[in-house]
Amino acid sequence: MYFKKPTSVNMYNAFEMTVKFKSIDRDGILVFGSQMESPRGDFFSLELRDGRVEFRFSLGLPEEKITSKIEVEMMKWHTVTINRDNNVATMVIDGGDRLTAVAEGTYQKMSLNQMIYIGGHTVDAYHKNQGKGFTGCIEELKINDYIFDMRQQPLGDAIDGIDVGECTSGLCIEDACLNGGSCVVTSANNYQCICQLGFAGVSCEIEINLVVPSFEGYSYLAFDGLNKNHLTFFELSMIVKPHKYDGVLAYCAQSSDGKGDFLSLNLVGGYVEFRFDCGSGPAVLRSSEKLELNKWNSVGISRTGRDAVLMVNDVAEVKGMSPGGFSQTTFNTDLFIGGVPNYENVASKALLTVGLVGDIQRLKVDGFPVDLIQDALYGIGIINANHHCNSLPCENNAECQADFDDHICHCHIGYYGENCENEHDTRIDVPMFNGISYLKFTGNQIRSEEPYSRHQLIPRRLLNKKRLTGSFTELSLDFRTEATEGLMLWTGKAVTFSSDFMGIGINNGVLTISYNLGSGVTMLRDNSTVNDGKWHTLAVSRVNRETTLTLDTNKIVKTVSRGSLSKLDTNNGMFIGGMNNIEVTTGNRYHTGFKGCIRNVKFGGKSSPLPIQLVGGAESGRNIHHCT
Repeated sequence: MYFKKPTSVNMYNAFEMTVKFKSIDRDGILVFGSQMESPRGDFFSLELRDGRVEFRFSLGLPEEKITSKIEVEMMKWHTVTINRDNNVATMVIDGGDRLTAVAEGTYQKMSLNQMIYIGGHTVDAYHKNQGKGFTGCIEELKINDYIFDMRQQPLGDAIDGIDVGECTSGLCIEDACLNGGSCVVTSANNYQCICQLGFAGVSCEIEINLVVPSFEGYSYLAFDGLNKNHLTFFELSMIVKPHKYDGVLAYCAQSSDGKGDFLSLNLVGGYVEFRFDCGSGPAVLRSSEKLELNKWNSVGISRTGRDAVLMVNDVAEVKGMSPGGFSQTTFNTDLFIGGVPNYENVASKALLTVGLVGDIQRLKVDGFPVDLIQDALYGIGIINANHHCNSLPCENNAECQADFDDHICHCHIGYYGENCENEHDTRIDVPMFNGISYLKFTGNQIRSEEPYSRHQLIPRRLLNKKRLTGSFTELSLDFRTEATEGLMLWTGKAVTFSSDFMGIGINNGVLTISYNLGSGVTMLRDNSTVNDGKWHTLAVSRVNRETTLTLDTNKIVKTVSRGSLSKLDTNNGMFIGGMNNIEVTTGNRYHTGFKGCIRNVKFGGKSSPLPIQLVGGAESGRNIHHCT
């Protein structure tokens, strides 16, 4: 096998060379370099002769050599280091004594114009030596801090070779890694199991409950790609704690072979680099300050056409623009966080070389939260970060949410306290919500019982039999708040143009209702300010497409939804006071849950109201307190 000497490896005046090897035969050339493809000229050779290590070199005069005093043991790993400074050479084997040789004459430079060979050479009649090839394993060749990659070009540095095999072929046995883990050789004597998401341990034998993911440098998480929804616009933000100054934060591309458009967020020497290519060359935005190691940092990027912004902590924004005239990007790969599966197949101009060594606790795409564990399509090598949540501080089966170096415990119904350690000693008749609270209801109390079609009018005499969904809605509730924002009630899944939903909440201090029966979103808005800390009563009545909002018995707003569809078809229950992933589910209509008290939730009209027992009747809930 032979290599072209990199331009960064200057061996003319001096060099240091380290070789790690394990030999089967007592004779053989380890490394060889020369000035000419002939016996004449400068050269050096590191080889085994009758079990001893020899370093031979010539500066144009008769060669000099250093020979080890003892024989090296066969089938054992050894490290030899050669230092040459002009005409003086030294050799150290396995950290032992330093042996020295001095070349005679006035020449002190070594001209090496040919290839660097390992395991043998092709130079004819090399200085009257037999030039026997090496039999064994060579794990590493390093010259002047340059470590040669022994894979063949273009993946590695090797130009060519003959009869070179894999020394580690027997390390990764079939059952080395469990639970879908993959075996990767890390050295000539060792392997490592790369574990699937949710498993850890030497052999991936331990099932773990991931809370705050930590990345090991070879790890990554994969999420749904950006696809055609991000031709001209994209936003991403995360909270990251790096343990090393280099590593991938995010990557997405047009193709999996490194060609075409791409977007990358990367740590380079501690600085954050945001790169993207619309097809006419990459834009490069670089933070003005380094991220602080072992501390949580906020990083955000956005792109609109050719314009981009990079935001790091509270430092001033960095702005940039991509070259050329193209302003759209195409993405077909998954969105990778913390690393990529194969660094040889990423866009070369992204300059990604190593994965993140560090932790990530929060990720948003286009302002929508992404659950780093539940939303991941797949991932490898993920373990739990050193965070409060991993010590299970929340009691009574409460959920722990990372909040930078702190944590928030989300208590189940009936419990309260910083770690949900306290139990309410009395029944909660009027619940109070704190912005991260909710009650969830399912069952007949929110389902329609009427069998009529979407387009059929519903007689008034049948209204009392109806609930929340279906061809009509009839509900009322009392609320009290001082907050300007908050979601009070929701039914429906994530918002799209055709997805059915209904939401009631407060925006900028006024009451708003939005709903979709399948033909587009309709909005109602009462302009009275309701965040005055006083009790207010709202009533919503919908018959087919017509909806009426009554506030405090004398404020009435009416509207008719667009399109021909007239039924509210939802099947995910009803949420009071908030829910998980509010921004995602409501399409950014609401950003927080309700902060205040809610009482007297009823379905049906005045003639036959159906009260809802809030706390006692909820299927589930969290962070519920007595109204004060």
